[in-house]
Amino acid sequence: MRHVLLAVAAMVLLLSGCGEGDSTTSSGAGGTGATGGSGGTGTGGTGGTGGTGGTGGTGGTGGLTAVEEVPTEQTALFAYLKAGQYKGFAAESAAHPSAGPHAGDVRVYVNAALDASLEANNPTHPKGAACVKELGIDNGAPTGWAVWVKTDADSQGGDGIYWYEIFNTENGSNPPYAGNGEPICKNCHTAGADFFLSPYPLQ
Repeated sequence: MRHVLLAVAAMVLLLSGCGEGDSTTSSGAGGTGATGGSGGTGTGGTGGTGGTGGTGGTGGTGGLTAVEEVPTEQTALFAYLKAGQYKGFAAESAAHPSAGPHAGDVRVYVNAALDASLEANNPTHPKGAACVKELGIDNGAPTGWAVWVKTDADSQGGDGIYWYEIFNTENGSNPPYAGNGEPICKNCHTAGADFFLSPYPLQ
């Protein structure tokens, strides 16, 4: 009987030891779970940074700059010309006597869209392509301007082009020519490639 009691006591001690082991393991698992929560916070911070980057990517115009977008409303265009905003365009190296109907010395400026199209020798030029010609240059300053702007990818026989001409630099309220498809302008320019007559490369 004494042997039986000793055996039972030994078994109880063994089972008690196994229970303590299980308790320790459970405690360890709880600690691991807390660490995982901390990692989740870090991931959230990274996501916030990504959102900021997305905002920064917005705003690409995919086209011409504001200066290269020559206005086709006559009041805005006159202000644009008077401010000389076209002066940064590719241009002829100097004023020269006009080879066309414009009197006096002239100088041609072409925006980036037209310059690239001319350089590629394209038969037609893209919407937004533009040219400004200074007219009657006197002591380095123009006394008027002629302007050519593609308002449509299809020139439509000159109707998809905005034509403008003015012979003073002080009052833009009454230009002789201002609008799409001006007959005298488009008829004069029919000999040019897509209605552009000036020699290229620019001299």
